[in-house]
Amino acid sequence: MLGNLLNIKVHAWINTYLIWSAPKPPDDKSHIYYSNPEWLEKGKNETLDIGLIIKGEIKGEGLFLSPNHPSVNMYILKVIKELVKNYPKIHGIHFDYIRFQDNNYGFNKIGLVNFEEKFKVDHKDIIKNYYNENSNIISADSLYNLWINYSCGNITNLLIAVKQHLILINSDIIISAAVKPNPIEAKNRWYQDWNKWIRDDILDFAIPMNYTTDNSIFITNLKKIKSITSSNDKIIIGIALYNQDENKIAQKIILSKYSGYNKICLFSYNSIRNKSINLGRIKYEYLTNKYMTED
Repeated sequence: MLGNLLNIKVHAWINTYLIWSAPKPPDDKSHIYYSNPEWLEKGKNETLDIGLIIKGEIKGEGLFLSPNHPSVNMYILKVIKELVKNYPKIHGIHFDYIRFQDNNYGFNKIGLVNFEEKFKVDHKDIIKNYYNENSNIISADSLYNLWINYSCGNITNLLIAVKQHLILINSDIIISAAVKPNPIEAKNRWYQDWNKWIRDDILDFAIPMNYTTDNSIFITNLKKIKSITSSNDKIIIGIALYNQDENKIAQKIILSKYSGYNKICLFSYNSIRNKSINLGRIKYEYLTNKYMTED
């Protein structure tokens, strides 16, 4: 009732492929890390040890499920269906970590087999300078593009399946995602083709995590977004609260608005709750400096 009075909309936030980020593996032996280890993403040598688990400690961002293993998306879709069934009045589903950990990963064994069967190539040639087949030379770039599109497609297929399910059950729940701020790098490095998700109306909106403190990098990301994405109404610019002061936050709100993006997401609420950031001060800095130039 209070939510209705205040016009608060509740979106379910999901860590899509990230399953564990603590320094040590989970103690619970029923955790998916133990029950389905074949679903995890792997390094280029097809092991977990490269950049993931070193001497028993988890490195990097954590442990990810591989979108390239077909059972993974089926599992996540099942979770989404259960969520929607049990909480039909939520307003949206927000996908975070809907990507690979990096382009050094994703070499899941079953995913590689499927890739080889689909394109009739040896996956090991992805990281070689070139490969020969019947005297035809295919450049590494061309082969790697196959891999990028394959990996991107598997993530996109999950969102399409979620969208189709919501249409099937006549649900008005909307779909959104937190994405890397440079859409070109997002696709080529993290296999997160969020420009396509926006262009094809798979997502209702995306939140580029433009969390840099550097105004020049912030502006560059805005320009990259604008250069390939025309749907400004579907873009909500993410600005960090945890790594900069109120003046710098206000500057980035202004830069976003000057670039045509009027929707802003401030991350995260923890900085407001622990009083390290004052929203009133941000408003003051914004009103004081809203006519500033980019320099």
